[in-house]
Amino acid sequence: MINKIINNKRYVYFYLTVYWIILFAATSIPSDHVPSLGVSDKFKHFGAYAVLASLVYAALFIQNRYKIFKQKPALFTIIITALYGALDEIHQSFIPGRSCELMDWVADVIGILLAVIIIKYFIFGKWKINFALKNSAKEH
Repeated sequence: MINKIINNKRYVYFYLTVYWIILFAATSIPSDHVPSLGVSDKFKHFGAYAVLASLVYAALFIQNRYKIFKQKPALFTIIITALYGALDEIHQSFIPGRSCELMDWVADVIGILLAVIIIKYFIFGKWKINFALKNSAKEH
């Protein structure tokens, strides 16, 4: 799975760009025009930013232009997406019927952190272990 992501960088960048545009557009809609999904507002924030963080992490991990981003994709994913979440909350204060709420940003950050932990330790961690085992077996 990881090899497919690495070999298809354009798809990762495309999905990240499209998702980020959709996220910005969705948060720019006045609240009286937003359909209710029957889900808590905080859960929407949590989920939206977990997806964003996953895409940002993948993009930072596969890019080769900036070494520091590739070496520390988890750290920069948290910084970039949490900062964007804060800016988006401020942006929403200018949208009719919307507001800037600290707890919305906290839900964003919890989604970001959970996504980064899952990717770093469960997905990439497992891949690195399997990769190391395969390389170890080849050497013997």
